This record gives sequence, structure tokens and C-alpha cells, in this order.
Amino acid sequence: MAELFSDYPWEKLDEPGLSIFLGSAWVEVKISPWGDDCIINTRSTVVIGAQLKPDLS
Repeated sequence: MAELFSDYPWEKLDEPGLSIFLGSAWVEVKISPWGDDCIINTRSTVVIGAQLKPDLS
């Protein structure tokens, strides 16, 4: 990871996965086992404190 993302701040999570700061977004990637496969869950909070109003849609 250090080689791939040396230009960006990142950290290893307690569970399999990582968090990385890309631009103004903090991105989390988590990997969970699922039988013989896995589930990759990604999320990123890009807005905090937005008011839910009709003009947002």
C-alpha cells in the first residue's frame, strides 16, 4: 500500500481494509469473507451537515 499510495495519507483498519484521504474525501475500503468469496464495501463521506431539502435532488 505504501508503494501504491505514497502520495496520499492512508491507514490500515482494525479489520481487513484501509482508509485513504483522496482530495477532500476520506475513503474506507473494507473486505469481509463471504463463503468462498468476499464482499468489498467502500464508502466515503463527502458532505457533512447538509439540510435535506427538495432542491438537493
